[in-house]
Amino acid sequence: MVLGRGDMRSTLNHLQQAHLLSSGISTRTNGENIIRSETVYECYGHPNFTDITELLDILLDTSIDLNTMFHRADKLRSDKGLSLTYAVREIHDRIMSDSGCDGRIDICGKMNIVIDLADLEHRLSKGTREPLQLGALCASFARHRRPLAGQH
Repeated sequence: MVLGRGDMRSTLNHLQQAHLLSSGISTRTNGENIIRSETVYECYGHPNFTDITELLDILLDTSIDLNTMFHRADKLRSDKGLSLTYAVREIHDRIMSDSGCDGRIDICGKMNIVIDLADLEHRLSKGTREPLQLGALCASFARHRRPLAGQH
């Protein structure tokens, strides 16, 4: 239901595709197929909770510079086959939640990042290249992140 964002038709399509990809891979003892949530996420290149947490940790790490941040985020994106469009949506949801950034971005920074995410999502919808937009995402976080208490 989360991936379909309220669209039941989309949700059913996701499940059918995952079923086709996972048929015969793992079954219960009674012969029924199991469709794992990881299979559904992998099927569509949609980042799962752990992927977004890892990406946010990279984006919020004040001990690394912008270049290192970009290369780590790009490696994660390419290794996991993640869609930046989906990642941007999940990052937005996470930032807007109370626990999303663990106090590493103040309220003004959150507002500016949300504006940047909207612009980024718009550019991605127009067909711009993901690595270029990933650079914009990293730059936005680099401008607005701050060290955790006790970190210099």
